[in-house]
Amino acid sequence: MPRRVIVLVPSGGELLPLCSALEKSGIEVRQASSEAELVIAAQECVDLALIDQGLGDGVHDGLHSLATLRTKYPDLPVVMVADRGDVERANAAI
Repeated sequence: MPRRVIVLVPSGGELLPLCSALEKSGIEVRQASSEAELVIAAQECVDLALIDQGLGDGVHDGLHSLATLRTKYPDLPVVMVADRGDVERANAAI
């Protein structure tokens, strides 16, 4: 089980309840409000990144943030979270 998670939390805060649940289960959660913060935080020893597939940071969508992390940190596991089913976007994330 991951011990340190970085979460891209856009200004709307849709993933804040998930962050809270993770913290309550003993997982250290670091929040990033932009893709740039996400990349910087990923330099630290984190076990997992969580990204909202559709929202990203308001400048880049979640798929762009995923591609950026894959380029810089190919071994970092990433979980994409989506609020609706979209097979095309899900396939793009894979």
